[in-house]
Amino acid sequence: MRLTKGGTMSNRTESIGCVNLEELFGERFRVGRDEAYPASCRDPWTFVIPCERGGEIYPQGGTLIACQVDGRPVTAAKIEALPGAEVTQEGKRDKTIVVDIRHAEAVFRILKPKKRRRLSEKERTRLVKAGSEFRFKHGEGSHKSKLSRAPSENPTPKSA
Repeated sequence: MRLTKGGTMSNRTESIGCVNLEELFGERFRVGRDEAYPASCRDPWTFVIPCERGGEIYPQGGTLIACQVDGRPVTAAKIEALPGAEVTQEGKRDKTIVVDIRHAEAVFRILKPKKRRRLSEKERTRLVKAGSEFRFKHGEGSHKSKLSRAPSENPTPKSA
């Protein structure tokens, strides 16, 4: 059950699964994790797409995605106008609006998700070459040199 804009409850059954934002949109947009979970967590429920226009997109269950819009009433109104959009949370400066994944492209045009950074092969080669002088070289400054001494060579602590 969800609270709608008018304050009434709506019965919408949700499936156990959710939309995997990383699989569907990971090549185009930055997909992060909910900050409450460790970065190693690969659960699709924790995926979040940060957006340029004051918000983020995350899975809501089944084929639904939620759009969190902060401090941008005009942007929120545009998403609300999409077919089947439902306001599930409304505060003084923010709204959460749930839409079906079929309307994802319209949501993307409105919220402007942050694009995934891409380097051309030429730029990647240039950056590798520029950093090669400063890269750690095997065996230099290694902590193992201190540990490789025989026990008799290690200095003994002085007794007080």
